[in-house]
Amino acid sequence: MTMAEREQELYTFVLEHFLWQFYSRSWDREANINHILDQTVAFLAGEKINVGATAQEKCYYAESKTVATEATAKFPWLAEINKLEIKAMFENIKAKLIELAITKSQNGELNSPNY
Repeated sequence: MTMAEREQELYTFVLEHFLWQFYSRSWDREANINHILDQTVAFLAGEKINVGATAQEKCYYAESKTVATEATAKFPWLAEINKLEIKAMFENIKAKLIELAITKSQNGELNSPNY
């Protein structure tokens, strides 16, 4: 299986199993996608992660740990690729999620400042 095929499998998995990329505002969606997937990469790379002090930081931590744990269980090949490959793969997945959930979204309320 190629890296592109693996990346697509992982992207589909994240898209189908986690709803945090579909919060009601574009800035929340982007923050969730970036923070959670960045920490997921850190978990997969075996790095120490600071839980954070705020409730939001704790949520990011919990979600990223769940993504890493479930992805590792479903895709054993994650243990076989190096940190740089994991990071590159997740950067591409983040870009795809932002494009789908924010850039190409037809939800006109995503950028409403009234919330």
